Amino acid sequence: MQALFDDAKSYYDVNIVNETRNQTYKRLAKLGGSVGVSEDKLLNKLWISDKPAEDGSLNTGNSVTNDLKVLVKFNRKQGIHVTPTVVSHSRMHTFLLFIIRLVNGTQLLAWLATLI
Repeated sequence: MQALFDDAKSYYDVNIVNETRNQTYKRLAKLGGSVGVSEDKLLNKLWISDKPAEDGSLNTGNSVTNDLKVLVKFNRKQGIHVTPTVVSHSRMHTFLLFIIRLVNGTQLLAWLATLI
């Protein structure tokens, strides 16, 4: 997780506002690769398709979308009824903040590797 904290400012809103989500995810995957996580596998999990799903739906998310939905529902049951960023009290990219909160003190990128 130290690598992510060391590079945190590059993921603040003002630094990613002109990036697509997939560009941000590419940088995250590269960061993961720098600490031993498979860059390709991580990027595959995070990548958002530019094609509709087989059922025609357009908000297809990525491979971690459903996991995040479960965790957002959990937070709502705890009385947190806004975006996951409220959990970590920061302005970093919502996805990153939520994952950081989830692992709470463990190695973030090592934990992500277990999802791959």
